[in-house]
Amino acid sequence: MGSLSIWHILVVLFFVGLPIIFIVMKPPEGPNRFGEVGRPMDFGQAISAYFSNYFNFSGRASRSEFWWAILFTFLVGLVVSLIPIVNMLWSLGTFFPSISLATRRLHDTNRSGWLQLLAICFPIGTIAVIVWYCFAPKEIDQLTTLAFNSGSADLDRLERLNALRASGAVTDEEFEAQKRLILKR
Repeated sequence: MGSLSIWHILVVLFFVGLPIIFIVMKPPEGPNRFGEVGRPMDFGQAISAYFSNYFNFSGRASRSEFWWAILFTFLVGLVVSLIPIVNMLWSLGTFFPSISLATRRLHDTNRSGWLQLLAICFPIGTIAVIVWYCFAPKEIDQLTTLAFNSGSADLDRLERLNALRASGAVTDEEFEAQKRLILKR
């Protein structure tokens, strides 16, 4: 009764050690590799995007899109839990869009969507994944840091550079290169 077997040690390593390895790893530095920042959405837009991106595992999802969709699926899940057949159909119908939404949300923080599998490693992995869902997009973190640390001159340069990109005078590649130079200062 008091001895630990190799299986006990392996279980502890899986549920504690594995998540810690991935939690300690930081997302890659530099621009987000998954595309443009997800746009903020209201409740209706988020639900529409949730179902229209059923199998879309690429791109990014904003925090508002993610949390509005989670609220919707939770509330509907509460209501349909009273009818077992409908509950099963609802669960099956929202399985893939929930996974794709979570993948796009992790992409917004410059992390791989595969990291949502850490939620299996309860409680440490689950807590880490929920915290990552709450993180701001990578670019917003950089711009906020820039605003507090380097003054408004660099922000003005970024705003002018973004206006040039919007007008077509600067390509996306040129914009990203110049943005990296400004943010490195």
